[in-house]
Amino acid sequence: STLDTDTLPDPTDMPTTGRDRLTSYYAQWQTTFAQNSAIARQITLTGGARRDQDQEFGGHTSLKVAGDWQLPDGTTVLRANYGQGFKAPTLYELFSEYSNPFARLAPETADGWEAGFDHLLEQGKVRVSAVYFSRDEQNEIEFDDCATSDPGCLLRPFGYYYNVGRSSDRGVEADLAAHLTQSLSVWGSYTNMKAIDELTGLMLARRAHVLYNGGLTWTATGGASLGATYVYQGSRFDDAANTVPLAPTETLDVFGSYPLGKWMQIFGRVENLLNNQAEPAYGYRPLGRGFYGGVRVRL
Repeated sequence: STLDTDTLPDPTDMPTTGRDRLTSYYAQWQTTFAQNSAIARQITLTGGARRDQDQEFGGHTSLKVAGDWQLPDGTTVLRANYGQGFKAPTLYELFSEYSNPFARLAPETADGWEAGFDHLLEQGKVRVSAVYFSRDEQNEIEFDDCATSDPGCLLRPFGYYYNVGRSSDRGVEADLAAHLTQSLSVWGSYTNMKAIDELTGLMLARRAHVLYNGGLTWTATGGASLGATYVYQGSRFDDAANTVPLAPTETLDVFGSYPLGKWMQIFGRVENLLNNQAEPAYGYRPLGRGFYGGVRVRL
């Protein structure tokens, strides 16, 4: 791939150019054992390997193994997986005006695993899931927006990319989805996570400790529908030094549609109904309340 950008009409800006080549190979094996025994109804095992050959950063092999175990009652599945990751810096991160002023960025590598379950209730109308996850990363690429004093900001006043030596993510996630009636469905998700720079013990920038979201949808027999979604992102820091706090954000969207005959439908939605003005990142205002509507025609 190549990168070639320029800024017009300022003739003093230098063009940004760069080039790299990545060749990847992937293989996967999967098998399912139908047990139908007192221990398990079904067991599925998966294994995979990927080889990335980067012209600038050399070769790297990543592995993945996974399994799920359906219990005899047919309503519960236990699952777990382990995987490795590799990601070379993008051309923009390497060569743009935000490139690291001190050293060339290194590729990101990661090892992670998770274990959890899915369970069905009320004859399959309700599904609950929970999982614990853990991931360790080497050289994770972050962005310093120079909101605070930093030696690199003397050379990159608008910010620059850098590697975090060692970082980790640990947490739990729970999900629920339910068909309360033939017309009404609800869902929700909750995440509690700690994302830490292992060298400093501080929180990684812009990683909220708590996240949750949910929604509901009502659909009438004639095809009309109404719904709403809610997203909450907890407090976090905008910078690696944890000196620039960001307030929690919450967004409520509502939407609906109504059929006009067999081939036509009108629809509308309101985004950010509560007109939340908390900054998603330091110095950036969110979009305000927005109204949208239109007509869909099927041909």
